[in-house]
Amino acid sequence: MPSFETRVSPERQSAKSSTTGKKRTIFVVGECGIGKSSLCRYLAECSAQTDEDIEKAKALFTASSGHQGHTTTPAEATFNTVCGVLRIFDTPGLNDTNGRDDQFLVDIVKAMRNVDDCGAVILVAPYYNPRVTGTIQATLKMFHGIIGNDLLGMLTIVLTNADHKRRTKKPTDLDSFRNDLMKKVFQLDHNAATGTVPTFSIDCEPDCMIEGEMQSQANTAQALVNLAFAHEPHNLGQAKIVRTPEANLRNAKRMMDKQLEELQTQLNDEIERQREIAAKAQQAMQVAKERHEAELEEMVRRKVEEHIQAGGREDDGIDGLFWIPPTGARYHRTNGCAGGNALRVNRPEARRRGFSPCGNCRPDT
Repeated sequence: MPSFETRVSPERQSAKSSTTGKKRTIFVVGECGIGKSSLCRYLAECSAQTDEDIEKAKALFTASSGHQGHTTTPAEATFNTVCGVLRIFDTPGLNDTNGRDDQFLVDIVKAMRNVDDCGAVILVAPYYNPRVTGTIQATLKMFHGIIGNDLLGMLTIVLTNADHKRRTKKPTDLDSFRNDLMKKVFQLDHNAATGTVPTFSIDCEPDCMIEGEMQSQANTAQALVNLAFAHEPHNLGQAKIVRTPEANLRNAKRMMDKQLEELQTQLNDEIERQREIAAKAQQAMQVAKERHEAELEEMVRRKVEEHIQAGGREDDGIDGLFWIPPTGARYHRTNGCAGGNALRVNRPEARRRGFSPCGNCRPDT
């Protein structure tokens, strides 16, 4: 976008509004890096009635480069024109490379809810490759949801970065672009869509085309402002967010990820609970084993003491007690048959440990 006049002529300063008391708001929407902020500055430079308003607008509407948008929240400027008081909203650029479209749509809705005098919506698109992206579709549907098909009369397309010196024809895909726009936003068929939306193309030089007709950019600015004041104002206070298909997919993925995270947390909690149960069971088994061994040891000690008190020897065979060796699979009547280093237990314990009676000493006879 070029730089335009920055000083207001005396004629413009002295011009009186023919529609005193009229107020209108223009929303400028589109993808990032295609000249929305430059267009907003251009409208202010060509229609504001004071140098102070122009300077404020230039400070508010800062241009970006490429697909890294500079405007990240809706910027607005209000000034007097010959038609009345005009407010311009420069919205954040959509199709943002940092993935901020969802937040930008929310911010646009917040700005819409504070507007009760919307007169025009300007869709800015590149001259050579205009397309209806999911975010553009969602943005216009938010306006359509409040205004309905009246939006058809309020919508204007401005194609930027045209080169009329080299190419004086309209883009070959302009009709398909507008038809696509009508179908996706207004649900209108091909015939109804043709020629519905006024379309301007802005050159890199100080002139414009309106459907192929050359005129000055100052006249173009006035035409855009006139469009805003030509319609009854619309209150956008009930604006609601419209999610793009991409946003819906992202939301679905976030919900799935959250559900998976919750399931993983539940699984981890269950695994930890089972580990605690197993640890407690292991601890209980160890306590029971130690208690059993202690009781067995006490029983063997008492029987041996009783045998000795009756005049026997410790190594004698004692009824109900047997010897199990550290190796092997037999229990024995005497320690000598067990081979030494044997442990004295009762028959149930010997069999519980998997021992069977020795065939030589025959402990069970």
